[in-house]
Amino acid sequence: HNQPHVAPDGGVRLEFVAVQRHVPIVAAQWRVDGGEWASARPADSMADSGLERFSLETAVLPKGKHTVEVKVFNGAGLSSTEVVTVEIPAKDAGETPALRGE
Repeated sequence: HNQPHVAPDGGVRLEFVAVQRHVPIVAAQWRVDGGEWASARPADSMADSGLERFSLETAVLPKGKHTVEVKVFNGAGLSSTEVVTVEIPAKDAGETPALRGE
């Protein structure tokens, strides 16, 4: 897999390749921090071959470390899971607001 890209807003984009020699790849799912599984998008719109490229984009994540799990399924019903840890940096708050005396 490629390294995840952290967007300035705190979202994560990850592209990955699944390879299977004898049985086609039929689906891929992902989740963040043990949450609900979501479907990853095949690059060619259909998961039906022994080599498939997928991508995923998360919602905005809070600062800190997060675990992204990716699970790939083949036509025989078998699956394989990979885990990637990403770190969302603290957002730059910009200028400190000036305080006015009363």
